[in-house]
Amino acid sequence: GVCVGGGGGRGGGGGGGNDEDEDMLIPKIVEEVVISKVKNVLSLSWDPGSAGSTARAVGLMQDIVIYIIDTSPEAVQSLCGEVMTAFSCELDRYKGPLSLLKEGDSPSRDAFLIGKWAFYQCCKIVRNAAKWRDVVSPLSLQQLTMDSCTSLILLPFLQTLRGFNRNDAADLSKMLLDSFPDEWHERPAIQPFLAFYSTLR
Repeated sequence: GVCVGGGGGRGGGGGGGNDEDEDMLIPKIVEEVVISKVKNVLSLSWDPGSAGSTARAVGLMQDIVIYIIDTSPEAVQSLCGEVMTAFSCELDRYKGPLSLLKEGDSPSRDAFLIGKWAFYQCCKIVRNAAKWRDVVSPLSLQQLTMDSCTSLILLPFLQTLRGFNRNDAADLSKMLLDSFPDEWHERPAIQPFLAFYSTLR
C-alpha cells in the first residue's frame, strides 16, 4: 500500500453498545462527508511544490487519518494515492525543461537557466515529498523521488551538466542530497547518485 500502517488510531471504546455507536459516528461522518472535501483540497488547492501548502496538507491529512485508519483503511489508501498522483504529475512537468541540455550540443544560456530552474523545482518537490513520510508509505515516496525522479531524470541532467560546468553540477548535487532525509541515503536506488556526487567533491 501507499500509506503508513495504522492500528490503534484513536483507542478502543467502552463495552456498552451506545459507546460503540458513538465511537463509529465520527469515523462515519469523516468518511462520508470529509473525505471528498479532502480529495478536493489535495487536487485543487494543494501545491506539491510549496513548502507552506504541503505543511497544511500534511496536517489536514494527519487530522483526518487518525479517525479512519482502523475503520476505513481503503479511504486512507485512496487519499494517499491522491498525494502520490499529485507528486508524479508535478514532477512530469519538469522532464521537458531538464531534457533541453543535450550532451555534445553547444547549449544556449537559456537551456542552462531553464534546466537549473527545473532542477531546483524538483528538489523542492523531493523535500516536500519527504514531509509526507509519516502519512504516506516512505517506500512509495522513495520509489517516486529516488527510483524515478533522481535515477531517470535528475542524475542524467547532472551528468550532462558536469561536462559543461563542473561547479554548477556540484552545487546542484549538494542541493539534491540535502533534499533527502538522512535515513533515505541507504536506499540502493540513490547509490549511483551518491557515487556521482563523490566525484565532484
